[in-house]
Amino acid sequence: MGSLNTPFWGPQDEAKYIRQEQQRLKEMRAAAFSAGFEAGAAWAISHGVEELARIFEKTAYFWNGFPPDLVKSFAASMAEFAPEIEKIIIAGTRKAKKKAAAAR
Repeated sequence: MGSLNTPFWGPQDEAKYIRQEQQRLKEMRAAAFSAGFEAGAAWAISHGVEELARIFEKTAYFWNGFPPDLVKSFAASMAEFAPEIEKIIIAGTRKAKKKAAAAR
């Protein structure tokens, strides 16, 4: 320790602290990116299901061999379950990450 006129710790201690903080921030950014990417991917998939349902709804009368009411019913079911699909994807991703972390 230094006197009252010097820092509490020396330059090496400060450099070590800065490296540790940089590493901590790097890990936090990586975790935030990963969580954001996973949530974005899950949203994109569920949004894709909703869009596909919308297409089925609009083209129900053009599906040869399928009654339009059946196609519309299927489209409604797809749109209804899209949020559940998103939740399942996120939960599955978290489970897979925990399993991978435990295997290390």
